[in-house]
Amino acid sequence: QIQGRLTAREPIASAWRWASATLARAARPALAGLATRGIAIALLGPDGAGKSTLAAGLSADPELRARVIYMGSNAAASTVGFRSSRWLEARRRNARTEGQPRRGGLLGALSFGNRLLEQWYRGWAAGYHRLRGRVVVFDRHPYDGLLAPPPGSRQRRLRRWILLRTAPRPALVVVL
Repeated sequence: QIQGRLTAREPIASAWRWASATLARAARPALAGLATRGIAIALLGPDGAGKSTLAAGLSADPELRARVIYMGSNAAASTVGFRSSRWLEARRRNARTEGQPRRGGLLGALSFGNRLLEQWYRGWAAGYHRLRGRVVVFDRHPYDGLLAPPPGSRQRRLRRWILLRTAPRPALVVVL
């Protein structure tokens, strides 16, 4: 009786609710099976703590089948990333040698947009490896920023907040 009244009052919304609920019930077993594969681990710590060394050691173990995904901004150390990151890093380096400010303007906006897209791409790569049953080790995860004192400017705080909210979530965080 209630369903009939709701359907008569809002037929499109009712059809949408029915279709989405039916699809969710049908997909639940497959999604539950996929969610249990692999694990993601984030290594956090200050420079020189041994994050990259530990990640390399984990990936060298053939039984563990670990994959390292570098999440930092150093394009030369990146394991998964875009070619545009190296190009933008070279442009920023050239701008610094010419005495221009490090960030800001069009180059700063492009760099941040590229970093955000690259972070999403790395998250998708981590999801792929987890679906294959592999251990994913994040080196230089954005959660590293939580260990440092908060930035002074509002713009940098917003940038950190965005990067933290869009980062792939690890199942385990190891602080060195």
